Amino acid sequence: MIKFSSLAEACNTPRNFIRQNAGAPTADDEFNSLALGIFAFQFKQNTAFANFCRSENRTPDTIINWREIPAVPTRAFKSLDLTVLPKVDRKTVFRSSGTT
Repeated sequence: MIKFSSLAEACNTPRNFIRQNAGAPTADDEFNSLALGIFAFQFKQNTAFANFCRSENRTPDTIINWREIPAVPTRAFKSLDLTVLPKVDRKTVFRSSGTT
């Protein structure tokens, strides 16, 4: 698993991975490591997300494949603050009347 020490690193590493692998077969192990690293970073930095994952019995210590990362239900976005971006750095808020 890749370990991220900052939000910038957690954002830039996937961007670089996508740029380097666009149009080419990707290495499953490299993608898995990247996804697990992002999961661990989000888990550590976002209490609401971590609590949800714990309720699903999924933590960075208990999963070994990115497919095991729990998907957050859409209803959670209405009541939880699911971001690691500090409020002062937030420029845009997306609001929706619902989902389809």
